[in-house]
Amino acid sequence: MKTLCTNLAIRSWAGALAPALLLLAAASPLHAQNREHQQTAAQQMIMMERLQMLESANEKTLSQLAQIAQALKAVTDRIDASDASMLKSLADQKVVLDNLNVEVRVVRQNMQETSTRLQSIKEELQAVGTSVSTISVRSSSSLDLSAPPTGDPAAVPANPAMPRSGIPPGRLYDTAWGDYGSGNITMAVSGFERFLSEYPKSDKADDAQYYLGMSYMKQKKVAEAISAFTALINSYPNGDYVDEAYYSLGDAQRTLGQTEAARLSWQTVVSKYPDSDGGLLAKQRLDGLPPPPAAPRQP
Repeated sequence: MKTLCTNLAIRSWAGALAPALLLLAAASPLHAQNREHQQTAAQQMIMMERLQMLESANEKTLSQLAQIAQALKAVTDRIDASDASMLKSLADQKVVLDNLNVEVRVVRQNMQETSTRLQSIKEELQAVGTSVSTISVRSSSSLDLSAPPTGDPAAVPANPAMPRSGIPPGRLYDTAWGDYGSGNITMAVSGFERFLSEYPKSDKADDAQYYLGMSYMKQKKVAEAISAFTALINSYPNGDYVDEAYYSLGDAQRTLGQTEAARLSWQTVVSKYPDSDGGLLAKQRLDGLPPPPAAPRQP
């Protein structure tokens, strides 16, 4: 009887416990799902926090980059301003140096002109001294009436040969050259012609002959220029302007349409003076000439 009661009690307890166990079994999956959801939400929160931290760090980095860019711009502006100031300073110094070079050239030119003038004055003084001596000799000869005649004309001192103009060669040439350089060609022609007439043996005679021809070319007197250049070549074959005289002669001949004569003049200077200024210029002119006409065929 006791055993039966015990079995009944066990059955009763089992029957009451079964629903609870069923509920517990049913609630376990739901609890697991809720836990996974909570874990996922927690991970999302962590990722959001990390993202916010990255965005904050990115904003700080961008701010720092902006500050660095501003600092670089300021430095660049300072460098540009410094470069501009340095370039301006260099340009100003170059202007000063150029002005000094110009002033130095002017001073040298003035010194050369002064030296030339002093030489001209020296020559004038020598000419005046010679004239005074000649006048004194003439005066003493005419006043010394008591001197017995010797009957020998050679005993009377001869008058030294004086230029017709009485102007020393240096001054005469410089005056003509100054007229040529200033464009007063008519006076330059007159001065060079007078110089050649009075001082044909001077060291400057070939120079005067050349610039006489160039003066004629400026006056469009090409035939006279050809004569002047030809005279230089013939009269002063060892002069400093022979090569340029050949070149200018060919230029004048070409102006008159004498192409073959010009070709011959240029070929001559290229052959005789290949490295001179006249020779180099003549070679350029020869390269621009048309080929010479073919020789006529003989029957």
